[in-house]
Amino acid sequence: MAFLRTIFVLAYLVTAQGTVCPSLISSLTRLVPSCVQESASTLFCLSAAGQACRTAGGQTYGGILLPRYIACIKGDSYSVPQSVVPRCISSDGISVAASGCIADLHNWCTSHGYGTAAIPQDANGAAQEIGVRCLPTLKYWDVSTQSVSPCSPNNPMEPECLAVLERRCKQETSNIRAVGSIMQWGTGVVGLACMQAERI
Repeated sequence: MAFLRTIFVLAYLVTAQGTVCPSLISSLTRLVPSCVQESASTLFCLSAAGQACRTAGGQTYGGILLPRYIACIKGDSYSVPQSVVPRCISSDGISVAASGCIADLHNWCTSHGYGTAAIPQDANGAAQEIGVRCLPTLKYWDVSTQSVSPCSPNNPMEPECLAVLERRCKQETSNIRAVGSIMQWGTGVVGLACMQAERI
């Protein structure tokens, strides 16, 4: 039986709050030169994390970057026209990882029945497409914005934010391998998706 798995790549090293382990960033910079500490929450590093995951676990993996490791999440990959997800249009790798884009991709995946979570993976400016990984969830529900501080709609893929969501998802699902990501922002609430994780 195939399991939905998350693989954790590289070392578990203690880092300063809000920063990514330097050796982890260095390994991703080798894959995508624009992935540096200052761009850890952008498409550059999401793309690099996805590449690392596919090298370690196979072509069905996408990745998100937490302060001490890469969480590699198994799901299907699709190319979505930028015209369908207008808030994903970006030439600098920043807006594509912001809340508006993630919400557009989440709605696209959900409306097509591909899963209730979405992770942007890359952008093809020439083809005017966004690469998205659609994922099933352990749990999807609304939580208060206060409970997910320091997450913000401008930077929902910030590693420090994802570390907070990881702890929340582990608590809520009683699954020590759960990770989380915010799909939508509302007035005082966010839509939190918790995804299955497995260390291999």
